[in-house]
Amino acid sequence: MALAAFADIAAATTAGYIEIVNVGTDGVTTVTLEKRLTGDPDGGGGVTFRAYGRGASQATAETQALSALNFKRGTRYGFDTGATSKGKGNNNSHTRDVT
Repeated sequence: MALAAFADIAAATTAGYIEIVNVGTDGVTTVTLEKRLTGDPDGGGGVTFRAYGRGASQATAETQALSALNFKRGTRYGFDTGATSKGKGNNNSHTRDVT
């Protein structure tokens, strides 16, 4: 099954990702999208899955963070090829946005 990219921040937060927005003293906005994942299907330890974006505005930073998140998800779970990445080479498939 092909991986559907999140269209916007609302889609990511609906899937359980948390948006963290910071504005630095230099005016640069940093957006972090993160979610705690349970770990590989074979019982591996969990991890916090994060993507970052920076920009002069929150909208720019969100766009970058969302693009980074979609790329990281595609790398982890398989892009639009219909393939799913495997956990630690043992043929156990990841569950999207869970493991």
